[in-house]
Amino acid sequence: MNHSVSCSYATNLDPTYIKAGASSIRIHTVTSSASFRIDYNIHPATVDISQFSGIASGSPPTKGTIGCWIYTTEPTKFTGIYCSVGISGRMWQNLGITYDSFDGYENIATGSSTLRSGWNYLLFRFINGTLAGAVPPFWTNMKRVELIFLVSSAPTSDVYVSYHTISESLYIGLNGFGTRTQEVL
Repeated sequence: MNHSVSCSYATNLDPTYIKAGASSIRIHTVTSSASFRIDYNIHPATVDISQFSGIASGSPPTKGTIGCWIYTTEPTKFTGIYCSVGISGRMWQNLGITYDSFDGYENIATGSSTLRSGWNYLLFRFINGTLAGAVPPFWTNMKRVELIFLVSSAPTSDVYVSYHTISESLYIGLNGFGTRTQEVL
């Protein structure tokens, strides 16, 4: 996948655009390319997420999810959102599953839905991911998170990302308001 670093991002302190905690990430797109992304390092310098992935190194992982909240007023412009975790050259990439989340707790029988205007909870399942680097990642040595937004055209309004979570479950993700359960048919 060819990515364009075509946006600027900064810490947002406006409580209107914070789902949980004291801040969120404000993304301002500046291009009409087919994608934009944000990268950020994990603090402390590296973390061990092997308990969530089910393996210490290599691929494929046997379990686990990452979740986050995305705020947009232009949901129809998004064609996909990916989350990659790892270190340079050893990234694991996952396509996001969107859940309707107006009050923070929704049960979606179909397993996914489309983005809506406002806050959306995204879930990235490790087992559905693919290798996005030359070598599989060390799940005991994660250093970087990257969100990649695929768009039909650049949003004209800012996009916000809030409250990243991680879970060893494939079906339950912790969000800023408790747990959200997914039923699988």
